[in-house]
Amino acid sequence: MKAATALIFLMLILTGCLGGASESKKDSSDTASESSSKSGGKAETEQAASDNKEQALQTPSNRKIIYTADMVIEVKDFDKAYQNIQNEAQSAGGYVVSTNSNVSGEESGLNEGTMTLRIPQEKFSGFLSSMEKGAYKILQKNISGQDVTEEFVDLESRLKAKEAVEARLLEFMKGAGKTEDLLAISKDLSAVQEEIEQLKGRMKYLQNQTDLSTITIQLSETKVVVPGVNNHDLNTWEKTQKQFMNSVNALLYAGSALIIFFAGNLPVWILLLAAGGAVYYFWRKRRSD
Repeated sequence: MKAATALIFLMLILTGCLGGASESKKDSSDTASESSSKSGGKAETEQAASDNKEQALQTPSNRKIIYTADMVIEVKDFDKAYQNIQNEAQSAGGYVVSTNSNVSGEESGLNEGTMTLRIPQEKFSGFLSSMEKGAYKILQKNISGQDVTEEFVDLESRLKAKEAVEARLLEFMKGAGKTEDLLAISKDLSAVQEEIEQLKGRMKYLQNQTDLSTITIQLSETKVVVPGVNNHDLNTWEKTQKQFMNSVNALLYAGSALIIFFAGNLPVWILLLAAGGAVYYFWRKRRSD
């Protein structure tokens, strides 16, 4: 009887030990599985973020490209061509940024100048095509594009990071109780906000440059200018009066100079006459002797 009881007790102990080992193994397996699941989720999240960034760089519709064009054209009538190009730019949703013009020569009287236009990117190709189909002789055309997608995406990422830092600093400022802590946090917050404004400014500039393309057009006139009879600038009567008055003034000036010369030197003339009279007197007397 005692032997049977001892055997049963031994079996119970072995069963408990085996069950504990099994549960311990199960818990260890569950913990490893959970850890693996968290690591895998984090890796998947980082991979997804990387994939989204790479997708933003690879998707054509999301690319940021700055287009510029330089054209040299000849026109028959400068003023008319300038007005037509301005109207075409406005029709395309663009505008004229700056213009300058000058006359190439006094004899030819031909105008030449430069126009700088901003045209929406979606109308860029259409505007250039309309210029080629217009009544203009295109001597030169250069088109270039600068891809700033990577820079723009990088600026966006940096902006989000700086805004997160700004939010944390604001939270720290609410909980700060000491003056020196508030001053330190305020200094860091000011620096972060300045960086945020710089990033936003650069992003705004890039966005503007990609939304609107820049076109610079140099125009030169080729029409033959026939000079007409221009008698408006002759001023014959006025010029005659001027010359007459100049002659009168010259005579008056000469007469005034003579009067001043003789009147101003009158004492000298008196001495010279007296000396000459004395010399003449002695000469006559000596001759008579």
